[in-house]
Amino acid sequence: MKKCNLRKDTSGQVIVITALLVALLLLSTAMYVIETGKGVPIPENSGDNVFLAYEQNIKSTLISALANISSGGDVSVLTADLNKLNSAIASHSYQDLVEMDYAQLNTAPYQNGVWISRGIDGNGVSSIYVTFAFNSSDLSSNSNLQYTVNVTSEVSLIGYYSQLNATLAQANLRFNVLNEGKPALGQTFTFYFQNRDYWVEVAAPNINNFGNGTYAVAFNAQTYQQSGPLLVSMYCQDQRGITVGANATCTLDSEQSPSFSPSPSPSPTPTDPPTPSPFPSPSPSPSPTPTPTESPIPTSSPTPSPSPTPSPTPSPSPTPLPYLFNDSFDSNNFSLWSGILNSTGGSESIQATTPYGGSNVAKFTLDGSTRAYAHITKDLGSSYSSMYLSGFVCLDALLSSDNYLNAGITLDSINGTDLSSAYIHNNAGQFLWCLKYWNSTSHNYNYVDSYLGSNISVGTWYYLEVMCKVGAGNGEVALWVNNTQVCDVVGLTNNGDGALQLLKVGPYSPFPGTLVLNDYIDGIVASTSFISEPTLTPAITFTTSNYIR
Repeated sequence: MKKCNLRKDTSGQVIVITALLVALLLLSTAMYVIETGKGVPIPENSGDNVFLAYEQNIKSTLISALANISSGGDVSVLTADLNKLNSAIASHSYQDLVEMDYAQLNTAPYQNGVWISRGIDGNGVSSIYVTFAFNSSDLSSNSNLQYTVNVTSEVSLIGYYSQLNATLAQANLRFNVLNEGKPALGQTFTFYFQNRDYWVEVAAPNINNFGNGTYAVAFNAQTYQQSGPLLVSMYCQDQRGITVGANATCTLDSEQSPSFSPSPSPSPTPTDPPTPSPFPSPSPSPSPTPTPTESPIPTSSPTPSPSPTPSPTPSPSPTPLPYLFNDSFDSNNFSLWSGILNSTGGSESIQATTPYGGSNVAKFTLDGSTRAYAHITKDLGSSYSSMYLSGFVCLDALLSSDNYLNAGITLDSINGTDLSSAYIHNNAGQFLWCLKYWNSTSHNYNYVDSYLGSNISVGTWYYLEVMCKVGAGNGEVALWVNNTQVCDVVGLTNNGDGALQLLKVGPYSPFPGTLVLNDYIDGIVASTSFISEPTLTPAITFTTSNYIR
């Protein structure tokens, strides 16, 4: 019998089976790849999706920058933060190459993308406005997107006040907080009211939160005015940490018509307001200041030598007696004055010595505290459209560079605004006489330096006389030193806060300067016409305190 060859008969089957196994292996591999690939996101080259991935980071960056700037930080913080954000986005884009560009709005009221407004109309704004441009690209596609981001916190403030007595008023305010135009909540609030030219922080205001971005506030304000508006200021930090402030003028409640007799009252303690404007701003804690040292007063009697001045302007003829008011402090007290107004760093006293024309001299001391002042005030009881105020002033210290000092002779309006005041300015090491005055049009104080009557020194008596004429476009202020006119400003509108009625005597050291000082003042005279320096001989000089603090 012929034998069968089994190997020859099964070789085709082996090949078929092997092929099937390979096919199954490839199929299972393909199925595995398909199944596992279902959970992997497929990147889309969409500019919208790229921006959405970074949108929250961008807004958080702008909120952080605005919180910093609105609390007193430099506006350059915004540019620095945006540059850091740009670097972070560029270094963390993996699937696509992402490029970000930005432009800070420079159309009024924005400057470098920032708008901070704390106006006098009750509205305040803290805002940032930036336009972003994104470009996203990979090997197969490219997309672009331009987007604008605006972060804005706002407050609107209104109010009125009721006069409780001659110098005590109750303020009632209402304000709204907004974020991007929608009601929002605040987390901290600070309120101020103006007492003459000082801003006083309210210690414990009564705040009612309605829960919808609307708040009501009430507090008492101890002032030295008996009529006229009450100026208030507020700062709110919203829940994003952004600070926004507003200033408003509260009018007398229409249902009340008070009539009080003037009487002196305790003076509140002002806080550090500002700023380069008459409105307060959040301020840092004051640095420790040295304790004032008593300056000895020898009794030698040199004659004062007036500072040389080129081409002096002729002064008007002196007025005859009687004056509106005069005091050489011979009574050994301040009984002729209406009130005393001090900061915690200021004090006043009568010093028995031989000053100009009497037996005593008024001594005003500043201890180096921030915004220290020591004042005595006189309410003349009647208002005047034009007035002169004069006195002899001697300082035992001068201020450091680029700071101002109220030398102690000031004419105030009926509501306590400084309309004309004699100052000293250390202008880069040169001591200049300076006139501070109020401008009702801009609602600001202005300072004008004079290079006449310079060579100011400690331990020297100076005769200072200030003048103010209240008017609408025809107002005028002037300053004389030793009978020589050194400053004269005409064409003013300075009648917005009432006519002249108050005298204020004593020094004030505005922020940021601090000064340990004794300011000796004597021979105060107020009149409706030019007074002129009397011919008297002083008997006070200083030989041990001739230094600048």
